[in-house]
Amino acid sequence: MGHQEDGAIGCTETPGCPGQKPVLYVYDDDGNCIAQHISPCLTCGR
Repeated sequence: MGHQEDGAIGCTETPGCPGQKPVLYVYDDDGNCIAQHISPCLTCGR
């Protein structure tokens, strides 16, 4: 059974947007990352 993990990455690719954006990593049965769902930055919404 696969699983999911929460993470966060910096918003450095958006100029003038500090902080981090939440990321959900989805893994298959073998532990391979098969999908990433990246949310908008919490501080600026982009």
